[in-house]
Amino acid sequence: MAVSDYLAGKLVTTVPIGAGVDGAAYDPVAHDVFTSNADGTLSVIHQDSADDYHAVETVATPTGSRNLGFDRTTRRLYLPSAKFGPRPDSSVANPRRRPLMIAGSFSLLVVERAAQSPAQKPDLPAAGRW
Repeated sequence: MAVSDYLAGKLVTTVPIGAGVDGAAYDPVAHDVFTSNADGTLSVIHQDSADDYHAVETVATPTGSRNLGFDRTTRRLYLPSAKFGPRPDSSVANPRRRPLMIAGSFSLLVVERAAQSPAQKPDLPAAGRW
């Protein structure tokens, strides 16, 4: 993941994430960034300051769960997925064909933080433990 300062037109930092990212979300309360990746991972990155970020956790997800939605009220992540059949043969007209979804295999993964200990602030979860 590349973090940039668009006003200054410069790269701030990069942080390793999973392959095939297609979805991203930011939790402004916990200062966490999430990326859903086609390789079957959800990357959790914490923003320590405006220019400092670090990888917190990699959560296993079904392969192909590369889109996500973030609910700011419940602070849950939603990742749709499905099982896929074999990749069809490519053609000149369609060189990058994708496998078709298997009927009835759609699922929705709901991800939330692990339960907090009493020592943690109830409104601001500690980074990690998704």
